[in-house]
Amino acid sequence: MDDNRRRLEIKLGKSYDAILNSLKRYEVDADTLRQLKQRFGSIIDSPRRVDQIKCLADLVHHLDRQLLIDYNDMKYLSPILEICRIENGLRRLVIEHYKLLIEYNQLYYPNNFNRDNNANGAAIPEHEIPVYVSEKICSSIGSSWKEFAYALGIKSKDIDRIDSQCRESKSKAREVMTLFMSHQNSNKRDIILEALAAARKNRLKKEIKHMLLKSCVNCRCYNNES
Repeated sequence: MDDNRRRLEIKLGKSYDAILNSLKRYEVDADTLRQLKQRFGSIIDSPRRVDQIKCLADLVHHLDRQLLIDYNDMKYLSPILEICRIENGLRRLVIEHYKLLIEYNQLYYPNNFNRDNNANGAAIPEHEIPVYVSEKICSSIGSSWKEFAYALGIKSKDIDRIDSQCRESKSKAREVMTLFMSHQNSNKRDIILEALAAARKNRLKKEIKHMLLKSCVNCRCYNNES
């Protein structure tokens, strides 16, 4: 194993541990814990184990122990961060981890297909929108957040509620993204890109498309579209 690869793997391991430790220290209220159990109940697939989850640390410990999350597969972190409305430091840790992971995969696994696709050419499942992609949109959409929301299919009453409850455009966009991600859309990536175009954010659309493609470095969609 070359020195650079070993260095990256050590950094990824430390980064992953830091994220998990931060999550385990995060306290959530009863309603948030209920939402987490509802979101992950079918994934854990054991009512007894779900009932044993009394805090966020219990959930994170279980997901890690069952290898449902790992340093190179953290798709389940996105719903945790959104449901718990975790901001600032922890989100930055996750963003930096994704950057390291992208670098690692590009260097050492550029042609690997993910486990869902490599058996028999099955259809590619819906990809999670990485946290750092969502954050980029929310940080850059500015005053166009409302046009973006309408294009995503968010209802007028929800847009009005978000507008009255949140002060900054970034916070409003986060509420929009959280609501959109809760919908059962089968092509979230395409809808987001089309909504950015509808909001006349073509430069941002180009950036987000590139980030989404890079985030799928192990998937067929990346190999086909790059």
